[in-house]
Amino acid sequence: MDNTMMVKKEFYMRIIILSVLACTILSGCNLQGSPPRSAQKQLTTPVEHRTAVPPEIERYGAEIYKAVAYKFYSPKKYKGQRCTVRINLSPEGKVTNAYVENAHAEQNDAELCKAALLAVQQAEIPAPPSTAVWQTLKNVFLDFEPK
Repeated sequence: MDNTMMVKKEFYMRIIILSVLACTILSGCNLQGSPPRSAQKQLTTPVEHRTAVPPEIERYGAEIYKAVAYKFYSPKKYKGQRCTVRINLSPEGKVTNAYVENAHAEQNDAELCKAALLAVQQAEIPAPPSTAVWQTLKNVFLDFEPK
């Protein structure tokens, strides 16, 4: 496989993972069990570009989601608001940087963004299971849009 194909594959895998994470957060931060099937099906990547997400990446993405959602209090208070937060993770799973994504500044709500950043900073994210998983998820966008 040439380098261009590898870059495309990695790009589409990140899109899928980020879409799954965004859908789970958008589903109202439901911590009981796995995300609803409807949220899992709402991937925005065109069908022809979807690839299977390796189970270890899917599991670690779910762990990130659970850790952040556990610290995100009163999601109903922010119903109808939106905020996109970017987080950078260390190889140990520690948040090294978290900030509101400026590219979506006009769509972000200050009150929700403050709560989202606090949840990310307080989250106890476990270490990724491997370097490959960390490489895939070390820079993640989280869309907070409580329903």
